[in-house]
Amino acid sequence: MKNIAYASIIVFFCASFAFKAANSGAIQGKISPPEGIAEILVIAGTDTLKVPHQQGNFEVKSLKANTYTVHVKAIAPYQDYILNDVAVIDSATTTIGQIKLLPK
Repeated sequence: MKNIAYASIIVFFCASFAFKAANSGAIQGKISPPEGIAEILVIAGTDTLKVPHQQGNFEVKSLKANTYTVHVKAIAPYQDYILNDVAVIDSATTTIGQIKLLPK
C-alpha cells in the first residue's frame, strides 16, 4: 500500500513540473489614437481573445507558441486594422510596435 502512495506522489510531482515547465509567449503593442479603438482581438484559428488596453497600450500574456492575427476594431471615423501572421514563440514577447488607425 505504501508503494502505491509513493508512486502516486511521484506521478503528481512529475505532472506538476511538466505543466510548470511549459512556457508561454506574449504579444504587445500600441494603437493610436486610443479613442479610435472599439476592441482589440487576438485570433488563432477558431479561438478569439478580447484584449483590454490602457491608453492604446496592450499586452497579451500566456499565449501558446503559434501564429496569431491581431484585429483592431475601430470606431468611426477610423477603419479597422488587421495584422496577420504574428508569430509567438515560447518564453518571448513579440512586439508589434505602433499601429496607427487611419481615417475611412
